[in-house]
Amino acid sequence: MGDFQRNSITYTQGAIAPETLSNFKNNTIGAKYLIYDPYIKQEQNGPNLYSWRQNNRFQWRDFIPAVALYAGANFDFDNNPLLPYNEATISPRLMLATQNNWIGGFVFVTNIYADRFTT
Repeated sequence: MGDFQRNSITYTQGAIAPETLSNFKNNTIGAKYLIYDPYIKQEQNGPNLYSWRQNNRFQWRDFIPAVALYAGANFDFDNNPLLPYNEATISPRLMLATQNNWIGGFVFVTNIYADRFTT
């Protein structure tokens, strides 16, 4: 996945021709893996058919989030005019993602990521 950027620069002083810079600002590839999902076990047990209150009351196990990890790499090519000259060609990218589903349709998502942390 990448972001394409095109810049058209028109100089207002002098007789300099307009300049166009275009390339991918970043190219990224990676994989995401679901480590733990507490809702799968909850679906396997099924709801309590005898009590609406027990199915819809506050439960401490709702605070246990689903956890996923993402690991990837950024690829920067040498002839890219949109990046700094001293930028590394390949740099890592990591993310920890959590998600809580609470009663009433509320969802709390947390994404903690580190991008280009070795450069």
